[in-house]
This record gives sequence, structure tokens and C-alpha cells, in this order.
Amino acid sequence: GRQARLEERTRALQESEQRFKQLVDAAQEGIWVMDDRGVTTYANQRMADLLGYAHGELSGRAIFDFVDSAARPEAQRLLAASAAERPATRELRFRRRDGPELWATVATNAIVGRDGEPVGTVAMISDVTERKHATDRLHRSAERLRALHELDQAVLAAGSPADVGAAALSHLRGMVPCQRCSVVLYDFR
Repeated sequence: GRQARLEERTRALQESEQRFKQLVDAAQEGIWVMDDRGVTTYANQRMADLLGYAHGELSGRAIFDFVDSAARPEAQRLLAASAAERPATRELRFRRRDGPELWATVATNAIVGRDGEPVGTVAMISDVTERKHATDRLHRSAERLRALHELDQAVLAAGSPADVGAAALSHLRGMVPCQRCSVVLYDFR
């Protein structure tokens, strides 16, 4: 009777949890569950892969162990927003185990306990490293074009060879990473 029903409900719950875990582990996004201190209670396979760890290796470790030191205040703000039950999204830079950086969009939501109080955070993590690098390349390219245009204008406006040299040096300094720079002017006549 009652014992059999209890065993049946327990088995159904375990199967449901198993299906949930399989679903979460098959997700293309990183899913990261933390307690109220930011300590990992669960991370799916994708999350472990993104950071270069084996499945289960993130458990018991704080999110701060994996974010770039400059991104820690931002991660702190995300957890604070979650504790205040305000969903938030930020771009954070993480450190992978094997060295290269991981830029990711982190969207957080509070996990609420039975008493209605927040007890942790669930975060969805999307890898945006390639997009970030492409944006940075575009930005650098636009900066170089702007600097070249300014250099061009300054050289055209220069009244003497010395002015041409000064204009070239002042504009090149921002474009070329070097300690020393010389300008050689040729008079092809």
C-alpha cells in the first residue's frame, strides 16, 4: 500500500531528475548553478567544456575562481542583483584552464527557496569570444583609418619639412607601438 506508493513516487522523482540532468547536459549554453555565496552547486557539461574542465570539476568552487580579476566586481554585482531577485545580464571575461580568455554573456536569475527567499543563482552562459574579437578588430581598424586620415590632413596642412616630420611623428606615435621613431623626408626633385 503506502510503502509501494512512496517507492513509486521516489522512483518517478529520480527518473524526472535524471531526464532533467540529461536535458541540461545536452544544452548548447553553459548552465551554472550557485549558492548565495557564488559557490558552484551544479554546472552542466557545456559549462565545464567552455572553461576547459572535466564535468563536475567546477562543483564546490566559487565563480570568482574562474573570472578574470578585472571582471570580479562585475561578477559580484551580478550575484547581488540575483540576491535582490533582479534578473541581470552582463558580459564577463573568464579564464579557461588552458589559458586563453573566454568572453561570455552571463544572464542570471535568482533561485528561490520554499520560504520565498533567494537561496542562490542560476546563470546561462553564452560564448561570445569570437564576436568580441571581431568587434575589437573592427574597432582597431576604424581607429587606424581615422589616424591615417588625420595624418594625411596634418601633412597636407604642414608648411615646412619640419612641420611634416612633426605631424607624422605625433600621429604615428598612436598607431605604431614603439619607443623611438624617426621620419626621413625625401626630396625627389
